[in-house]
This record gives sequence, C-alpha cells and structure tokens, in this order.
Amino acid sequence: MTQQSVEPRTAAEDSGEGTRVPAGRSWLDRYFHISLRGSTVAREVRGGVTTFMAMAYILLLNP
Repeated sequence: MTQQSVEPRTAAEDSGEGTRVPAGRSWLDRYFHISLRGSTVAREVRGGVTTFMAMAYILLLNP
C-alpha cells in the first residue's frame, strides 16, 4: 500500500488546464496569482482596507 500526499487544492486547480485567465492581468495579479485563486484584485484590496481599519480601531480603543 502506498501513501499519497494530501495537499489542499483551490477551485482553480481542480478545474483543470482549461481555466480562463483574464488577458489584462495587473502586476499584482501576476505576482500573487489572485485570479487563479478565484478572487479579484478589487476584492483583495477591499479586504485589506477593511482589516486595516478594524486593527486601527482596536489599537485606538485598546489603551
């Protein structure tokens, strides 16, 4: 009996080689492979800004 490695896979990896990648990808998308992971640059920026605002609020009120 052989043991296979189990690695988490994204939906984009499961869909196979025929995945469509937008032609006009930004440098952020090319570097971080955002569209291959099923997200968009705008969604990631929104999530980053939201996280930053939440942490700034916590740090401001914590003392």
